[in-house]
Amino acid sequence: MSTTEIVLTPKEQREYKTRTESIKQGITSVAQDLKYVRDNKLYRHEYETFEKYVALEFEKTRQWAYQQIGHVEVIQNVNHGRQIPERQTRELKQLPDEEQPEAYEQATNAAKSEGKEKPTTKHVKEAVSQRKNALSGVYEPPAKEPKRDLTGPDPKEFHTYIGQAMRFLDRYYGHHKMKDDPQVEEIRDSLGDAAGKHGELVGDLS
Repeated sequence: MSTTEIVLTPKEQREYKTRTESIKQGITSVAQDLKYVRDNKLYRHEYETFEKYVALEFEKTRQWAYQQIGHVEVIQNVNHGRQIPERQTRELKQLPDEEQPEAYEQATNAAKSEGKEKPTTKHVKEAVSQRKNALSGVYEPPAKEPKRDLTGPDPKEFHTYIGQAMRFLDRYYGHHKMKDDPQVEEIRDSLGDAAGKHGELVGDLS
């Protein structure tokens, strides 16, 4: 803790207590609260650094805190009007701030060209990779389609498992009223991609 006597204003004290408690409870605004505490140095009356505040108050690492803050910073930067899964914001964070909105728009357009409303992490990763290469002047040729190893489980059996997984997903998240959660939609998209790959495989074997 800080050895220098620092006094917060009444408003700062209220913000500090409210946001620290919110972070401890894991409320959905964790990232925003961490960013607010860090940006306004509301920890300064008890801790010398933001890192010590995170470690001693929440038993978390600096990396965890900055991943959370990075997530909300990318969302604010992209300003797309919708929630973006953390896996996608981690990819976008690799780009300069001014490149992030364009990369997400590129990923969104790629998803729409495939008949999808929202981009998956794969779409975002590909858009980020292309923009990173463009910024560095490196040309990356399209990846060659690897040869399929047709050994392994029966494709029809695999199809059955995928169908069961999608039905279970809908029942589970429907029961918990979480169907509109962005993470749930991404899981469903991933299962859909797997089903599509299955269809290609079955076509090759027929």
